[in-house]
Amino acid sequence: VASQFHSMSSVSMIFALECAARSVTIPLGGKLGDKIGHKKLFLGALAFYIVSYAVASFATNFWVFTIARMFSGFAWGLFIMNVFVLISALFGQDQAPKYSGFNQSLTTVAMIVAAPITGLLCAVNWRLGFWISLPLLVIGFALCAYGIPDIPKSEQKTSFDTFGIIATAIMLIPFSLAMNFGNINGWTSPLVLTLFALTLIGLILLVIAEKKAEDPVFPVRLFKNRPYLIIVLLAFAYNLLNGSGNYMPSYAQAYLGVSSQAAGLLMVPGLIISVILTSILGSQAAKTGRYKGMVTFWVIASLAGSIIWFFLGNVSGKVLGLILLIGGSLPISAVMSVNQIAPYTYPMKVLKPEDLATGLAFVGLAGALSSSISGGICGALMNGASGMSAVFKLPLVCAVIMVVLSLFFKDKQ
Repeated sequence: VASQFHSMSSVSMIFALECAARSVTIPLGGKLGDKIGHKKLFLGALAFYIVSYAVASFATNFWVFTIARMFSGFAWGLFIMNVFVLISALFGQDQAPKYSGFNQSLTTVAMIVAAPITGLLCAVNWRLGFWISLPLLVIGFALCAYGIPDIPKSEQKTSFDTFGIIATAIMLIPFSLAMNFGNINGWTSPLVLTLFALTLIGLILLVIAEKKAEDPVFPVRLFKNRPYLIIVLLAFAYNLLNGSGNYMPSYAQAYLGVSSQAAGLLMVPGLIISVILTSILGSQAAKTGRYKGMVTFWVIASLAGSIIWFFLGNVSGKVLGLILLIGGSLPISAVMSVNQIAPYTYPMKVLKPEDLATGLAFVGLAGALSSSISGGICGALMNGASGMSAVFKLPLVCAVIMVVLSLFFKDKQ
């Protein structure tokens, strides 16, 4: 899409702004679901997602497409956390990890099936992927409306940290734009300086908001729960690391001369492993309640893949470049299985039932925040002197942070 609209230097904006939008609405998901009903919110957000998806499919320029995807991010943030709350309510907190694993496995299967198909469709017209998906989304909406039972509303009074949510948006969206435009317009250009000033204002407003909020977006009280805090930080670092994977197809096409059909297959091997592991790990977590081995695997595989990716750009030749690109992706994509299970089910073991919706919402927010920050950083790296290969240096820093964090992780006794 970026290439067709001659906006390759701004491709990171698609990821960064959508993730920033998710960061704004994820904190609302759990609480709004408690207030109006989780099924109603899920279906309403899904409808909004379908509309914004349709607008993107008919976009006439890059920024219409990107803004439509940003609105898709708003919708995604509202319904995604409700999935886990619905699963917990339907199957109970003890069995929820197993069914969450099944849910995440199906999500990854969909990605595996879609990747090669999308590559083939893009060779004809990128819009075909959207046009085929739209009726499937509508069918999915109808099935969910019919098949998901109503979950009773929460009896507790629900408060919204509206100021904190607005401040998060003021902080993240200008930051994402500034990181993209810095190398294009110059880091001291009036536009970039204004965007950074807005980012700082947003950060200051967020600090003020969180101090005054009755139930803040950033639940500081839950951070006192050390096991919960460690798993959140691990997920944050992994999502920051994994953001570089968004650029694999672009790198393969722009720097290695790979066709769009082949580029769509690059992550498939790792995702196939992830599908298998997600179901296994979800069932294992439900059965044993132990996560230490899972976290260790998560960290070691992320470190191994990051080391391989680090050497991209330092080698010449299409074949060697592809070996490094796929070799790094394989372990990093495989442990997406852990990222889909541990951060969303471990809190079920270490948080009180009344804190679960807030705790899960913040896990999702942390993931969206890190993806948004990753998009901004990658945009700056990509437009620097080293080009897109610099994007694949970032994961090693994140992996080292994960190693340090894992030393403090313990299973809940």
